[in-house]
Amino acid sequence: MVKILHKTFLFLLQFAFFIALAGNLHRHTIIFALASSVCVYFLTIKNCSEKNFHYFFKIPHYLCFIFVEIAKSSWQLFISILHKKQIESGIVHYPIYNTHFTNDPFMLYLLITSITITPGTICLGYNYQTHELEIHYAFKKSPEYEIIKEINNLETKLISIFCKI
Repeated sequence: MVKILHKTFLFLLQFAFFIALAGNLHRHTIIFALASSVCVYFLTIKNCSEKNFHYFFKIPHYLCFIFVEIAKSSWQLFISILHKKQIESGIVHYPIYNTHFTNDPFMLYLLITSITITPGTICLGYNYQTHELEIHYAFKKSPEYEIIKEINNLETKLISIFCKI
């Protein structure tokens, strides 16, 4: 029973988050949000275990954190575009050594989603053999180590929110 509630909650959270970010309630937006939520539900969430239900109580803290990160990245890109600075893009391979992410599909899902919804970055894939994320970034002349540092900060923050005992 808990597993069904857990999956239902995550499905509704994904759906609500998509609608909130879209900013409108047109029929095509709702249909697309529903379709993407169903895809996420069947492709990623089905591997989560019942022990992950305790994440429910930590979601508000995570949402506050990720909205601040979205605002910071949006502002950085806005200033770059406003001042007509050159925005360079690239791909970085980020190794994941922490077992919180390699052993828990939900934590890996949160990390990948957090990277993707932050403006200027998108996760292109995850290699299960090497435990490496492939991430595309678009920032003004950011060296690769700065991108890795930002992702490491995100990884540390997710651990501090969701992995406290």
